[in-house]
Order: sequence, then C-alpha cells, then structure tokens
Amino acid sequence: MKNIRQQVFLLAVGPLIAVTLITLPILGVISRENAVYAETTKVKSDLANGEAILEYLYPGTWESKDGLLYKGGIRINQNYIPVDRIAALSDDNVSIFCGDTRISTTIRTNDGERAIGTKAAEHVSASVLKDGQLYIGEANVAGAAPMTGYKPIRDKNGNIIGMISVGISQKFVDHLWRDYFLIMIACNLAVAAAVGAVFWLFARRSVSGPLERMTNNLWEVATSYGIDYSHPATVGGLAQGCENFLRMRTEAVDESSAAVETAAPDNNVPAAGQASPVGQEPNPNEFTYIEPFPSSSQVVPMPLKEELPKGLNRTTMQQIVTFLLSRNEPMSAEEVGEGVNITRVTARRYLEYLENSGRVKIIIRYGTVGRPVKLYKAILREQ
Repeated sequence: MKNIRQQVFLLAVGPLIAVTLITLPILGVISRENAVYAETTKVKSDLANGEAILEYLYPGTWESKDGLLYKGGIRINQNYIPVDRIAALSDDNVSIFCGDTRISTTIRTNDGERAIGTKAAEHVSASVLKDGQLYIGEANVAGAAPMTGYKPIRDKNGNIIGMISVGISQKFVDHLWRDYFLIMIACNLAVAAAVGAVFWLFARRSVSGPLERMTNNLWEVATSYGIDYSHPATVGGLAQGCENFLRMRTEAVDESSAAVETAAPDNNVPAAGQASPVGQEPNPNEFTYIEPFPSSSQVVPMPLKEELPKGLNRTTMQQIVTFLLSRNEPMSAEEVGEGVNITRVTARRYLEYLENSGRVKIIIRYGTVGRPVKLYKAILREQ
C-alpha cells in the first residue's frame, strides 16, 4: 500500500513519465528527419568538394573516347587516385561513371575487389543521364542503400557523358541517426526531470506535507479520545479515518450528554454550606462544587465517583482541576495544556468532559478579527 507521499509523487510525476514514453516514437521520427536532412547536406557538400579535387588533380575538360573517360587528358578508367583522395577527405563511397557504368570506385564487392563495371540503378540513370538532374536519395550500391548523390559529368559541348557519385557509408548513417535520437531523448528526459522535480517539490510542500500533518494530528486526536485509528497512511485512509473519527466522536458526545442528563443525585452529598461527614477521610478523586464562585463557606463537596471515559486519566484530571482552581480565571484549552504540560487537543478533551459534567463553565471571548475563543472557568474546588 502506497503512503501519501508516494501517491502524491505518482500524481505529480506519473503523467510526465507517461508523456515522455508516449513521445519517444515522435522523437524517433523527428530524429530520423533531422538525420536525413544532415545526410542530404553532407552529400551536396561532398559532391562539390569532389569536383573541386578532380579539377585540382586534373585541370581541363571532360571527354569520352572509345568508351573511356578522360579529365584534362588523363584517363579516369581504373584510375583510383581521385576517388581514393575524395574518400579519404569525406569518408564517403566515391564512384565515377562513364555513361551508367562504374569505371573508378572505392566500393568493393564481397570478394574484396573494386566494383568496376557495375551499373547505376535505372531510376538514377534516368534522372541524371537523361534528364540532367542532380539526384540525391537512397540507391542500391553493392547491396546497400545509403544516402547517395549523383551529379552529371558534361563535356565541353555540354553533353552528359557520365556521372560522379558520393555515398554516405551505412555506418555513418547509423551513427548519425543514433546520435540525433539519443540527443533528443536526453533533452526530453532532462526537461521532464526538471519539470517533474518542480512539480514534486510544489506537491510535497502544498499537498503531501499538509496531508501527512493532518494524518498525524488525526491520529493524535483519536488516540487522546481512546479511538482506535489504524487506517493506512494514504489519501483514502485519511478520508476514511476522518469519517470514522467524526462518527465515533459524535456517538461519544451523545452518550456523555445523555449520561449527564439522566444522572441521579447522590444522597451522600452534603447540602450547600455543610461540612463533610465527621471522620471521613478526603478522597483525592473527589471534587467540591460551588455556586459560581461564592464565598468559601458555600462550598459543597461533590465526589467524582462516576467511571471516567476511556482515555481519561484521574491523575491528569486532578492536575487540570487543580490548575484551573489555582488560576480562578477563564483560560483557553491551549493555556491549560501548557499549564499541565499536555497537548491542546488532550486538554480540550478533559475540559469538555468537565463541562458536560457541570464542573466548568464556558465563556466565549470575541475579538475584533478571527474566530471567537472558547474559555473555560472552574466552578470546582477541592474538598
């Protein structure tokens, strides 16, 4: 069974955890989109760098003769210097095509040989060689389909005679996507943790803290009245405990009132102004009733012979009565509690019993602001 603090924690932080878990697929999609954008940007940049390196290595125009491709008069077929240089700088797979056939490449087949003589995909050839368009997208390169860029190669007359391509390695793509995803998750979790911490601190101060104090106070009050409070320390247990306490307290007050109203007079109690029977030893559990504070000659003994309710102690009762008689002025339950070193709640319970049994009277003191204060004044004196 969870306690109040755990329940409030789940109410405050649980929705944030749920939202975080729900947004993980969305973060995956966003991360993938960001990764694709980064891949596209890199492919465009690497194509431009590749062309610049080729122009630096072999200045001059492109031309095709007898199925061979030349740059600045240098044969490119099976010339791996330019593709290896571009690959070293970009970490890409680099290929040069004469028409749609690979004539120089860094891509290797399963047996470790360079994939010379392999063809470009048909849709790539159609877009680049026929339409003269720059193609960037996924293409099947030696069994893999990484993000690849193809750009047409034109001779001095503007005719398309081949292509240059760069393809991001699958390893780079995986790392890029993973890094974006992990960064998005880390940011999301950091925000959720910060917001959750703020909500938890607020809920602990404004909700769980007061509820726990209320539970402890209710337990103390119930214990002082002899009521068994064994409900769990949860929000539901607190509500159930309050309901049971109010019901049992109402029943106890009704029983006490009925007992006072129906109590028979004690024939052994002397009349007003008379002394106690000769030779009778004073009983520490007996009290003396007087008319509202007359002279001491009007004292009438009234023994406290009835059984005290459960939870009331005769010694504590004697201390409260003695304290009230010694002060002989209206006092609040808090002042009485401080005077006899008990809690305000416990003192109020004893004072309510003395009120119901006619041994103290209540005076209501009204202030200019706030609730009125209930004061208790003794109409008892010891024998």
